Amino acid sequence: MFAIFCQGEEIKNKIKKICESFGASLYPCPDTYQGRADLLKEISERLQDLENVFFLKQTKYNKI
Repeated sequence: MFAIFCQGEEIKNKIKKICESFGASLYPCPDTYQGRADLLKEISERLQDLENVFFLKQTKYNKI
């Protein structure tokens, strides 16, 4: 995970193209504290879901 802060549309578009070429997920940064907190919660839930799936796969393969 990484964060990039920049100014200007040209550099923003270049960074976006590089990130997309590596398959990175891009998230906007909301202007309000509540918006940022909601986004953080959503991303944290996604990460937890991915960890659960990974754990279930590991458990399945370890039983074989």
